[in-house]
Amino acid sequence: MNKNPPSGVVVPGPAHMSVPMKCIYIILGVWLLGCIGGCIDPARAQSTKSALHTTVSVGGFASTGVQAPFWLMANQYGTTPSGSVANVYRFRVFMPFAPDDTSQTATKKNWGYTFALEPILNIGSGKPQGVLPEAEFSLRYRKAILSVGRSKNPIGLQDSTLSSGSIIHGPNALPMPRLLVSTKGFSVLPFWNDMLALNGGIGMGVNNGTYIKKSYYHQKYLFLRLGRDDKAIQLYMGAHHEAIWGGQAEYLLSRPDLAKDGKLPSSLKYWNNILLGTRPRQSADLAPFDQDYRIGNHVGTYQLALSWSLPKGKWLLYHQHPFEDVSGAALQNLPDGLYGLSWKPRTASRLKNMVVEYLTTNSQSGSSFLKPNSIFQGNDNYFNHSQYQEGWSYRGRGIGTPFILPGHQLREELVQGRPFYFPNNRVQVFYVAAEAQISSRLMLQTKVSHTRNKGTFDYPFDKVIGQTSWVVSGDALISPRQMIYAKAALALDRGKLLPTNTGLHISVYKTFQF
Repeated sequence: MNKNPPSGVVVPGPAHMSVPMKCIYIILGVWLLGCIGGCIDPARAQSTKSALHTTVSVGGFASTGVQAPFWLMANQYGTTPSGSVANVYRFRVFMPFAPDDTSQTATKKNWGYTFALEPILNIGSGKPQGVLPEAEFSLRYRKAILSVGRSKNPIGLQDSTLSSGSIIHGPNALPMPRLLVSTKGFSVLPFWNDMLALNGGIGMGVNNGTYIKKSYYHQKYLFLRLGRDDKAIQLYMGAHHEAIWGGQAEYLLSRPDLAKDGKLPSSLKYWNNILLGTRPRQSADLAPFDQDYRIGNHVGTYQLALSWSLPKGKWLLYHQHPFEDVSGAALQNLPDGLYGLSWKPRTASRLKNMVVEYLTTNSQSGSSFLKPNSIFQGNDNYFNHSQYQEGWSYRGRGIGTPFILPGHQLREELVQGRPFYFPNNRVQVFYVAAEAQISSRLMLQTKVSHTRNKGTFDYPFDKVIGQTSWVVSGDALISPRQMIYAKAALALDRGKLLPTNTGLHISVYKTFQF
């Protein structure tokens, strides 16, 4: 799928993505204010009635570099303003689902709705920029939800507040507009003494990016939980698959091997190939690339997690294994993946959450695209793609893990002579994050990451490049009567991958509840 074969080489792959991929199809809030999520959010505490939550925020960014430091940009849903200095104005209105209420009639309990809208205005040295990371309406019937629009909806079995993010779909880029049918969290199946629960979704949307037009977006995921929610131990497993497909672009006009007349296949007759990740039948309207490989840019993960509760705290151990083609789906790229461990106290404690993660993407099924005496291909070249020149990105940000960065965020000398949009996808990451309640009015959070970067197999760096990025943020309630909060974050980048940088974000916001 995301192959970039040597010039003139065409190697047909196996006919199907994988059996687990077919199984997904068959079986089927924290508001981030400017820089770091996971701090005080009044929308978390829902009342006994469904209430309308509104937040108004005014803030600003300043940094010593030409862009904000890594942890003021990463996992912010693509909302951090460009440039070294900017003012930010935010407004958010949110109506959560009504909580379960035994006094309601059966009809009212079966149906529910929620909506969220968050326009943002960034004003810096250039033209004012409007961003809309959230604009969604959802309708619920029992445990099924139909959602339309843009949603802050990270998917995966990782820690929900402090994780560095899912490998293939996290909070790093602006959400794409889509229609999604999903379950409301984990839904217990009515057999086996409530020991099995399912959380799944399938959706389609529009990839209205800036470099390619009229392309589409597909998403599906399925996770199973073994063990009752009220028991000490639960085992989770599942898979997650996404794809960008179709579209047309000027740069494709000069590549008849990649597209017909600059257009990629978008007919509904290929929908089954997108859902299952299978190769299409031979057809005159397909370019050679689509006939020999697969239609669209596909990514996915297998995921495992184990949760266990002890008297003093709850632990979550999780793993995500990525795949972008048959070799990854067949585990030929081991040990690539995200490994994480989180802890949350069950008793009174200042420390509210702590996460340790390790990410490696060095294997990629081997350094060579052609593997002698093997049905698999190597050099998976994560996030890059031959047809989609900006790969697994949306509006200039990587859709998945923030540690695989587009070239425009790296030091200029590292990008020269490297044609891929993601010139550094062989990374090794060590990450630690913690959150603490210092007092009834002050929450602190910190994140630190150290990465070892090797470039790509085709264009490796001359030596391994180290990079350390750190942020500490505080969220304080400065007026309980008026529900006014202040937020500040200090971040820095030190190393040879990103420009040396120090940045500050400060904001004041007020919440309302009706």
